[in-house]
Amino acid sequence: MKKRILYSVMVVLILCLQLHAQVKFDVKGGLNLSKVQFTETGLTYESSNRFGFHVGVQAFISISDKLFLQPELFYSQEGGETHINNLKSKNYFDFLTLPLMFGIKPLPKFKIVAGPQFGYLLSAQSEVNGIKGDKKGIKSMNTSLAFGLGYQVLEKLEFYSRYNVGVTNLNDDPLEARERKINTLQFGLALHLYR
Repeated sequence: MKKRILYSVMVVLILCLQLHAQVKFDVKGGLNLSKVQFTETGLTYESSNRFGFHVGVQAFISISDKLFLQPELFYSQEGGETHINNLKSKNYFDFLTLPLMFGIKPLPKFKIVAGPQFGYLLSAQSEVNGIKGDKKGIKSMNTSLAFGLGYQVLEKLEFYSRYNVGVTNLNDDPLEARERKINTLQFGLALHLYR
């Protein structure tokens, strides 16, 4: 999985070098509302929302008047809290995230994006009824499918929203039967540096 991400980054960098005149760069940041979805023997339940933030950079690589690639790299806080009967569980995760978005601009100021998102786990905090844990038993890589919208509100400022659907089961503990996936709703602003 790490090799795939490295190859993906290399392909994006090569594309950026070849399309230098058509590449624009942005800084971005905003709020996260994320939930951890648990599945165990046919039963699915979700945690409450974790409010977090994300901050990073993105490139805009024009393919045609309407089509573009948008690779990104950002830090993201995700996770949530669960209360079932007398069990109180917290799962907080911090990721370095690499989305590889493909987009279309149906209107000059409006865009639609979708693509895979790869996250490398930087830190994890878990707590079950006051007993604390760490990254042990959590996979270091997370994969999601991301879908989003963007609207250019000013010449150099864009508002965006995105929903990331977790694909990877983050549970890496062979003694734990339940699956653990993260779904995240993001809202933010992107500042166009060179457009």
